[in-house]
Amino acid sequence: MSNVAEEFKSPEQDFHRSILFSVIVIGLLYISVAIATIGTKAYATGGSVAPFAVMLSNALGIYGAIGTAILAVIVIFGTMNAYTTGISRVIYATAKDEGLPRLFDRVNAKTQVPDRSLMLLLGLSWIILLLFYAFNVPLETELLIPSGTAILVYIIGSNSGIKLFKIKDAKKLFPWISLAISIIMLSFVGWPLAIALALALLGFLYRRRGPDPAQATPGPETERTSPRLVTLS
Repeated sequence: MSNVAEEFKSPEQDFHRSILFSVIVIGLLYISVAIATIGTKAYATGGSVAPFAVMLSNALGIYGAIGTAILAVIVIFGTMNAYTTGISRVIYATAKDEGLPRLFDRVNAKTQVPDRSLMLLLGLSWIILLLFYAFNVPLETELLIPSGTAILVYIIGSNSGIKLFKIKDAKKLFPWISLAISIIMLSFVGWPLAIALALALLGFLYRRRGPDPAQATPGPETERTSPRLVTLS
C-alpha cells in the first residue's frame, strides 16, 4: 500500500486507515493459520511445505484438496495483482532517481499507471517461471528466493526510517524494532539469500556508474514538471 500511496484520493486520511486495517486483518489470519498448523502438526506430514492443504485434505478428503487448489489460485492472483501494482511504482520511482534506465520513467497519459514498468515485470515474471520450470526448482526454494529479497528490502527500509525519522518519543523505536525482526527473519532464508544480495550488488554498482550524457540534468526550460513519487516505508 505504501508504494501506491500517491494513487489515494485522500492519502492523509485513507492511507493510514488502510495500513492499520491491513495489519490487524492479516495479522489475525497469519496467527490463526500458524496456531492451526502447529496444533495439528500438519507441517510434519510428509515434509509438506503446504500444511494448509494437508489440514483440509485430512478433514474433507479429495474435496479438501480440490478446494485448496481453487482457493490457492484465487489468493495467488490477488496477491500478485497487488504486488505487481506496487512494485511497478517502485520501478518507476527508482527510474526517476536514476537507479534504473530512464526508459521506465514514464506514466501512461491516459491511465496514469507506469505501463513500461508493468511490461518489464510481466517479462521478468515469464522468464523466472521458465527458469524455475527448466531447472525443476523445488517449491520451498521458489518461496525463499522472493522472501529473502523482500526481507532485505525491509532491512533497507528500516535503516532509512532510522535516519529519516526526526522524532523523540517512543515512535523512534519502531524502525529499530522492524530492523531487528527483519534481521532475525533473514537468518532463516538460507542460501537463496545469495540471489537477493547479488541483485542488491547489481543495483549498487548501477548507481555508482559514471554520469550518462543522455541523462543530463535538464535545464529550466526542459525540466519535468510531473510530481515526484514519494514512497512511504
